[in-house]
Amino acid sequence: MNSLSVSGKNWILKNFNQEEIVFLKENFFLDEEEKLRAKKLGIKNFDKKYNIEDMIKGDVIFCASGVTSGDLAKGVIDLGNKFEVNTFALHKSQKTIKNVSNIYNK
Repeated sequence: MNSLSVSGKNWILKNFNQEEIVFLKENFFLDEEEKLRAKKLGIKNFDKKYNIEDMIKGDVIFCASGVTSGDLAKGVIDLGNKFEVNTFALHKSQKTIKNVSNIYNK
């Protein structure tokens, strides 16, 4: 059984080989430089799971258009002489969450 120690906690990683553990450590856990940067931004607890209210203090508009299909938006669809593009839009203060589809001529 493989394990990974992060922030003083020992994570048990069943079914992961050593190469996958190295990838996880390099890509998903903070190194010392990132921790220092986060501390300067006011983050003190690296084990806390932050919710939306913790991360966003003011009004926010977020949009994401899909190139390939994902969780938030469908990917671009080729309709022959046109493209269909799907965009996920969120506006916090207006409590708006929408999926918008647009058709564009080639």
